[in-house]
Amino acid sequence: MRICPGALPCVVSLMLFVGCGRPLEIPSKLEAGKVDPLTGEAVENSRSFLLANPRDPSAWANLGMVLADGGLLVEARNCFENAKYLDPQNPRYVYLLGWSFLPDNPESTKPILEKAFQLSSRFDPDNPGPPIRLAETLRFLGKDNEARKLLESWQLTSGKHPLAGLMIAEIAASQGDDREARSLIAEIPNVMYLNKRKRLLGLTLQFGEDAAREYSNSIEEVRHLPEDPEWPDPFLLAAQPEFLGFRGCFRLAEALESKGRLAEAAPLLQKIWIKTGDVRARVGLVRCFISMGKWEEAKSLIETRPVDVHNPVLWACFYLALGDQFAANRKPELARQNFISGLNELGKKYPEAEIIESLGLRCRLLWRLESWNELGETAKLFLVRQPLHQGAKVFLYLSQQRLQQSGEVINWNKLPDGKNLEVFPETGRILKSLVKTESSTTPKGPIQP
Repeated sequence: MRICPGALPCVVSLMLFVGCGRPLEIPSKLEAGKVDPLTGEAVENSRSFLLANPRDPSAWANLGMVLADGGLLVEARNCFENAKYLDPQNPRYVYLLGWSFLPDNPESTKPILEKAFQLSSRFDPDNPGPPIRLAETLRFLGKDNEARKLLESWQLTSGKHPLAGLMIAEIAASQGDDREARSLIAEIPNVMYLNKRKRLLGLTLQFGEDAAREYSNSIEEVRHLPEDPEWPDPFLLAAQPEFLGFRGCFRLAEALESKGRLAEAAPLLQKIWIKTGDVRARVGLVRCFISMGKWEEAKSLIETRPVDVHNPVLWACFYLALGDQFAANRKPELARQNFISGLNELGKKYPEAEIIESLGLRCRLLWRLESWNELGETAKLFLVRQPLHQGAKVFLYLSQQRLQQSGEVINWNKLPDGKNLEVFPETGRILKSLVKTESSTTPKGPIQP
């Protein structure tokens, strides 16, 4: 058969052979509009790199990941199979294939992840990906005892992992051992990517599942990450930014934020915002700018959408952080002006109790302004929504003592530092202030940052 020279690139792009083994099929270009623009760009970047490097297993994995994040699972699995074929001893490629079946098909996932765990145990024993994902699969299959045994055994050799500890606590709670679950929660450090699950488990133990979900969902309105961010999974975070689509960029940005690497997270969020206009990326980018002290960039980005529903909270965060900087530089009048501006912006469009974050910001601003009556009322509203929030309890206690009102007696020594279900950034400083006084009933004024 004679092939037209002009058709040859198409044939090569569709199928390559490695010796007499598996045919490696490179997916064709995506139809316009099949995925969002950012994911589409990442698919083409990954595909172009793969065409130039068809025997590179990491190139196949890059394309598979962006296809999976775009919902094209059949094509993604083919890429992962090819990566695994080219480097069969690398646990990452086996792992990614198993990952692509979760959570819809745990039966297919289990034997694949078992193989990934075997390989990882030999070549990368401290990597948390395979044991945690395999335990997750076992839980989907209703095999909690097996999942717990796996996690406990792995931690004996590799050390404690926050997510493994939380999963064991969840298993204990599901089996009715609330006491053990509470004990295990107390040992889990505060980690950004675990906050929601940790909060939900604590509330479930306190109030039951339905009420817990209601409380937990009350803070979700202003999240800037789609769905639940996946824990910093080393096998998922291995791809380069140019090979990441919408979901992958969010995943990497969240991991960088959780490590305080805001200067690296900001460009990813900016990329999402520019390419897709996703409001969650805009919110996350504003927060990065505020945390980095890039006031003009933050202000300009907020003003790009002057009537956006998130703006009152963003303005409150902006003026809170800017006021804190003035306070740290011993400019109390400028600090006070910014705290007042933050309250005014928050009050313009958000009723006090509309979202939990607005209540938290009000508490923090009112504390700085020493508005004790309003602080007490706002803390009470917050506790209606989040009854276990220790930061809100501290603010309420502080306002009651300032107003010389009788209130709940809190044993400060039984609030383990850094292990509360919920704290405000100021909680620790306030507690230290109370402990240092001769009497806990006479704390000395708000502490400047």
